[in-house]
Amino acid sequence: GTGCSSGCHRVGQQCRCG
Repeated sequence: GTGCSSGCHRVGQQCRCG
C-alpha cells in the first residue's frame, strides 16, 4: 500500500525513520 510507518517519511522508493 501507500504511506510509511508512524514517524517515517518516504524517500524515493523507500521509507526512512528518524
